[in-house]
Amino acid sequence: MVIGPQLEGPHGKAIAWVGGIDSTFVGIGSQVDKDPKKKAKIFEMLNALATDPEVYVNAVFGQAGVSYDLVDGVPKLKPDYADPIQKGAKIGAGSFFGMFEGKSTPMMKYDRPADQLAFRAKAMATAPKLETGRDMFNVPTKDKYPDLDKLEQEYFIKFISGNVDLDKGFDSFVELWKKSGGQAIQDEINTLIKQQK
Repeated sequence: MVIGPQLEGPHGKAIAWVGGIDSTFVGIGSQVDKDPKKKAKIFEMLNALATDPEVYVNAVFGQAGVSYDLVDGVPKLKPDYADPIQKGAKIGAGSFFGMFEGKSTPMMKYDRPADQLAFRAKAMATAPKLETGRDMFNVPTKDKYPDLDKLEQEYFIKFISGNVDLDKGFDSFVELWKKSGGQAIQDEINTLIKQQK
């Protein structure tokens, strides 16, 4: 079984969810915000893990000639390091420290064979993409409405199960969501987006 191009639905062109860094969040404790130097260093490290080939390969695969060999430009793990748990225990490399393993588009050339990358490029070229996570930021208003996520999940299940008709019930859900704190959260997000621009 292989992943193919996005399917076109009855309501328009095919749109694909895009994985990768934009859809992967990294949590940092709120106390870091009080230490600008520490925060800057953490961001520097995360940026290096996601964009610097040397840092990325060292974090995910370990040391050239010790835990892996380059084969056609792609790191190939040696047998003693093929098991991720053993690799982590022996040299501290792997997906925990290489938290962007398989998610950083510029680094995918180290994680995937050339034929998979070619297939990915071909499949992704067939439809527009809906990117997520571009404007990720802290929204303090969310803390005032802890039950809003539960409300969303309940309605998603009702829509999927057919207990609530999606066409007839969606507008009512949106109205309830806004009254339950969604409008306040949306207003804060819109303000934060304007501040970023």
